[in-house]
Amino acid sequence: MMDFFKHFTLLTVFASLNGFSQNPVNDFCQNAIPLCFNEWVSGNNFNATIDSCSTCSDWVDNNLCFELNNSVWFSFTTNSQGGPGYVFMKTIQCENSSNDLYSNEIQATVLKANSSCNSSTYEFVSSCEVGKNSDFSLGTSHLEPFQKYYIVIDGGVSKNGQDGLNAAECGFEIKVNGGAIDPEFSAGSDIYLAYGSSVALEGSGNGFASWFPPTNLSNSNALNPLFSGLNNAELELTIEEANGCKYIDRVSIFVEKVLEIPNTITVNDDGINDVWIIENINGYPTSSLTIYDRWGQQVYNAIGYDNSSPWGGERNNTFLPAGTYFYIIDTKSSVTQKIYTGSISIIK
Repeated sequence: MMDFFKHFTLLTVFASLNGFSQNPVNDFCQNAIPLCFNEWVSGNNFNATIDSCSTCSDWVDNNLCFELNNSVWFSFTTNSQGGPGYVFMKTIQCENSSNDLYSNEIQATVLKANSSCNSSTYEFVSSCEVGKNSDFSLGTSHLEPFQKYYIVIDGGVSKNGQDGLNAAECGFEIKVNGGAIDPEFSAGSDIYLAYGSSVALEGSGNGFASWFPPTNLSNSNALNPLFSGLNNAELELTIEEANGCKYIDRVSIFVEKVLEIPNTITVNDDGINDVWIIENINGYPTSSLTIYDRWGQQVYNAIGYDNSSPWGGERNNTFLPAGTYFYIIDTKSSVTQKIYTGSISIIK
């Protein structure tokens, strides 16, 4: 089942806002930093350069979007469906925000390259944001399936109609999401398994698969390995995509064993049989347990009975009289469809 906490990889590029001298690692399109679905990444365009020509990774000045200055690059890859995608920018902090000689506004656009990082093949797929110093977003509704797209962030040289300013150098945070970028991966639905049986897991995703723990699996690096365990298990599937993004989901496996049901509890607080421990009940997380007195009145009911908080012979927080009571345990199992009935005696 999807742990939406679904756990995503966070790629972080850090630079001080005061005098960082090296060029950003993603100074050129070829070094574009891959963005993972819905994960904020820190970036900056301090000391970024441009490589301006008709075919090189940065493009020529006349690009119908904005003049190129201090550009840095990010990328993302769409899933098999394509469709809408969104880029979000926040926490924009510019180096010279108090200096009127600098624009202190960044520019951004999303583009597709028919030939990787060849500017003569660039195709703009979003609007061009040409002057932003606070949170903003870019959106596009028709991204193609299984396609790599680029985001270029650039330091502007004008603001409020004033041209010829020094290019902005800013830190920021960026993320992408949307239906076209949402990773298609899952560890599958929870599994209910008869004791002693095996089952093929239902993992899915695009990338390198790894299950943990690998015990009781036929192949921990296959999406659909056989599980042959004899006890309940929670398995974690990690998918690492080609761009380095990692996504994690979990599935629970409930092994349905025969219940071992004591017929007596002794509520004398001696630490022995003071509460009703039903062995193997944890293989039936949706079971229904009801206890009746000899007149057919319900005295206790639980959905998903748990031995960590067992019944101790009470009704509404008051101990019941000594005597014989009767139970029905419907395991709600789609595998064994077992219902248990019997009696439980309270001895004082």
